[in-house]
Formats: sequence, C-alpha cells, structure tokens
Amino acid sequence: MQRKDLLALAILVLITVAVRLPGVFNRAIWYDEAITLLETAGNAVPTWSALPTPAASQKKLMVGSPSLGEVATGLRETDVHPPVYYGLLSIWRQIAGESIEAARLFSVFWSTASVALLYLLLRAFGFSRPFWPSLIYSLSSGAVHYGHEARNYSLAMFFVILATFLIFLFNNTDFNRRLQFWIFTVSIAACCGLSFQTNYLTIFPIAALLIWCLAWTPKKQRRYVFPAIILSVVFSLIGFGTLLNQLEARPNQFQKTLGLIQELIKIVDSNFLMLWNPVTSNTGIRLAVICTVLVLLLLSIAYLKAAWQAIDKRLFTLMAGLAIAPSFGVLALDLLFSKSLGKSSYVFFGGPAIVVLLTLAIPFFIGLQLTGINFDLERTPEFAGSTLRSLAGRIETSSPSRVVVIGAGHGRGDPASVIYELKPETEVCVVDNHSDIALLTSELASFDEIWIVFAKGRATAAVEQSLFEILTEDGAYRVVFRAKRVAHLQRTR
Repeated sequence: MQRKDLLALAILVLITVAVRLPGVFNRAIWYDEAITLLETAGNAVPTWSALPTPAASQKKLMVGSPSLGEVATGLRETDVHPPVYYGLLSIWRQIAGESIEAARLFSVFWSTASVALLYLLLRAFGFSRPFWPSLIYSLSSGAVHYGHEARNYSLAMFFVILATFLIFLFNNTDFNRRLQFWIFTVSIAACCGLSFQTNYLTIFPIAALLIWCLAWTPKKQRRYVFPAIILSVVFSLIGFGTLLNQLEARPNQFQKTLGLIQELIKIVDSNFLMLWNPVTSNTGIRLAVICTVLVLLLLSIAYLKAAWQAIDKRLFTLMAGLAIAPSFGVLALDLLFSKSLGKSSYVFFGGPAIVVLLTLAIPFFIGLQLTGINFDLERTPEFAGSTLRSLAGRIETSSPSRVVVIGAGHGRGDPASVIYELKPETEVCVVDNHSDIALLTSELASFDEIWIVFAKGRATAAVEQSLFEILTEDGAYRVVFRAKRVAHLQRTR
C-alpha cells in the first residue's frame, strides 16, 4: 500500500468519525435504541413500576452484565432480530460503559471500518479515484445516521463489504494449494453467515454477491465456488427461522396492501432519503436536490453508454447487483407478504454500491452531498425520539413536586426512551392496560405537577386518555398544555 493510500484512509477515517460524533452526543435516545439497551442488559421484558418511584431505580433495567445465552434467549422470546449484534454490543457495553453514547460509538467504529474497507475494495478493483465514492458514501445521510445509531445496521454493512472484498479476492486467485482454497471458502461463508445473523435483510446483497462470483468465475474453476455457496447457505440457515418469524410477526404498517406502482415509488423515495436527506424541511430545496440527483443519474447513464468499452464490467455488474438487490428484495417481500418495508433503513445495504455507480461518471458532487448530511442535532420534531431530550429539560425545570406518567405502549421502547432522558431523582411510573387507575390517581394526588407522556405505540391509548380525563375532570388539575405526545397538568388547589 502506497503512502497516498494511507493518507487517503486517514482522511476518510477522520471525516467519517467527525460527521457522526454530533449525533452520538446530541441526539436523544429513541424507541429502537431503548430496546437495544434493554436487550443487551438482559432485561428484554422489563418490569416497570406502576406507582411513582425515582427514575434511578428504573434506569437500572437498562444496565446489566448478561451472558450471551441470556441475550439470545431474550431475543428469541421477545424480538425477531438475529443475535450477533446484540451479543457483541452486550460485551462492548460491559467494557466501554452502559450509556447510549457508548452503544452508539460501537456503531461508529463499524461504520468507519466499512468506509475504509470500501476504499480498499475499490482500489483492489483498480478504480481510478476510490477516495471520492468512499467519501461521498461516508457523508450520505443514511450512512451518517445509521452509522451512529445503536442498532445493527453498521455492523451488518461491515460484514457485507468484507464478504464482497473476500469474494473479489477469491475470484482473482488461482488456488494451487488446498489449504488456501479452504481458508478463503470458510472466510467467505463466515462473513455471509455473520451478516445474515446480524441483519436478516442482508440475505439479498449476499445472494447477489454469490451469483456474481459464480457468473464471473471461469467455467473450469466454477467448481471452486460451490463449496463457498453451500457453506454460506448452511451458516445462514442457522438463523433462517428468525426471518420466518419476522415475516409472520410483522404486520403491514399501513394496514392495507399497496399496489406495484406505489411500492416502487416508496422504495425509490427510500433510496433517495438514504443518500440525500436534506436537513431542511423546505419543499423547494428538497425538490431541487432530487432534480439534481436525477440529472446526475442521467449524466451517468449517458457516460456509461458512451464509455462502455472502457468500463470495468466486473465492477459494474457487481455494484449494479448490490445496488438493486436490497430494493428488489424489499419489493418482493412487500408484494408477497404485504409488509410495507419500504423505508431507508431497509434499503440501507444498497447505499455504497449506488454511490459507486453514480461516481463512475460524476466523481465530484461533494457540494450536493453536504446538503444531505443529517447530523441529528434534535431538529426534526416528527422523528421519534428527537424531542425527548428537550422535553426532559422542560420537565426538570418545573416544580420539584412533579411526577412523570408514561404510557407503556407495547411495553418496552416507549417507557425506556423517556426514563433514560430523565434525571435519576425524577419520580416516574408507567401506566398500561392492567394498571389500577384508582390507586394510581390517589398516589398522583400528592404531586403539584403531573406530566403525562403518551406512548408512540397506541396499545395503551385508552387507559392513558382515561387517566388524563380523571385527573382533569374535577378541576383538581388544570391543563397547562396538551400536545400529541405529552400533557402538562398543574394543581389548582
């Protein structure tokens, strides 16, 4: 490796880390991240206090040192995600700390490693300017956001890119020794299996990789490819039941079957949001960005048509397959099972390949990309969790005689995300469909101010509304303000 490559990698690492750190430390925890903390602490099914108690006692549910078996058991009983990320993160939290920031830094590490590995992959392919697509991908909205979120996306992406790199080397190696062949074969299968055991949707890019490897291997050597494919399938089948459980458990988010055209529009829009998601909500600016991207895409197509003979066909077909596979897979799942999975997180694994395809013709549109970075600085009120930290700040400035009542929703993410942001001494309780409302009301009567945080998951909407009406109907408390997710009540006498 030359000195310029080391310098390029150093610059990429610094920029990648720099654009992710603001979100690590400034963004409030949100629903899915709160579940991550619970599951990696060994408390996949938390028991929340039904009566007012200091938040410190409830925060302990997000801290723990479970065994890997306990983490896996919790996932099997309560969730539908594969275990690799959660097991590794549980170990990481025991070393680096129990905070959400520590969990997010785990994702930053793997996201940064993915960007560096993308550079090395493109360099190995002989790509003339590997720095630019690597940088642009590093700055893309999806890579920034999911690259610091305490979820499994960045780790799964690392395994996908590593599998791509190993398959490229496999495809370019003449195996004169059996040991060398089996080292490559087992390594590829391990990466494919680990990616699937980290995020089940990586099955689509992994399938594209293995098909590409088979297609581009000379016919006389294709017999070497089949062991890698068979082992990859065997490793992945260990978690295939997880995918079946997900398909069975996940309802259609829109409560209706969308047509083919609507599904296509939704998935295309998700890919745009993954790469370019401007922080501004100005419709005109967003449309201008989308139109610019379309122009770049048309220019890329024109360039590819004119310079097709000079294009590396292996690189192009590999990236085209990786770019299309996640969206095609999600589209198939949506149409066959009515799952409505079309959003940026589900097509995330196509991001690097899409960037490479665009930069085959247009190597320099950093200015456009910078308009799409979302640093997650609590500026998007519509995003779940974005206002919880500022809400917690408002609660802490209210009367010392205060209590926060949290709707349980589906039982885990809603209470945990709110409780995490509150100060340890703040009194909290969680209300669900089994709560003794009469007893809770009498306990709340001793507080001057009551904050009710309504659950995002509406499973407990009726009991939350009932409690609100009981507290306000006799005039004992007046409504200071009422919003969709929160109500602030103050004693009148």
